[in-house]
Amino acid sequence: REELEKENKVLLRRIEEIANYTTDSAETTQQDTTIDETLRLVQKKQKEEIEKLKNELNSKDKQHHDKILEKELHKLKETDQNQKEEIKALKRELENRSTAFTALANKYSQGVMINNDSKSFEGEQQ
Repeated sequence: REELEKENKVLLRRIEEIANYTTDSAETTQQDTTIDETLRLVQKKQKEEIEKLKNELNSKDKQHHDKILEKELHKLKETDQNQKEEIKALKRELENRSTAFTALANKYSQGVMINNDSKSFEGEQQ
């Protein structure tokens, strides 16, 4: 009977060890699963953050590019305005010269020109 009790105790210890091992193994598996889930969540959040940063960077690049284009457009508008003003000035000068030439031609055709003007005009013709 004592031997049976000893064997029983040994068997109970073995069963307890196996139970502890199984419990430890289950806890380890649960911990591994939790770690895997945590890693997946962290990776997902990292991907989301990376995507967010990429979008922000693209947006900032676009804004910077837009600002450069706006500056270039402003310069082109200034140049265009300056050229329009220059064209107006040249047209006025052309009109003034045309008016002066017409007046001179009228005076010449009417014979009203003074002697010096007449000589200078004849000199220009030669």
